[in-house]
Amino acid sequence: MTEHRTWDVPVEGLPSDTDIELLVENADILQGRFLMRAKPNARPTLEQRLVAVALAEQVGAALVGSHPIDL
Repeated sequence: MTEHRTWDVPVEGLPSDTDIELLVENADILQGRFLMRAKPNARPTLEQRLVAVALAEQVGAALVGSHPIDL
């Protein structure tokens, strides 16, 4: 179980026995998520992890204008 603790990706790799969620948000409003499962011993570089986060942020920004949100 990976909940409630910090996961050290460079040392431990990504967890391959559970789903990994990358949340897509804009202005602290959840727009969606990417759900992934890593291959065993997957150790993405810092640059690869930053690119994944940047892409999720861009998707969040694009989605916020695509549908009205009741406040």
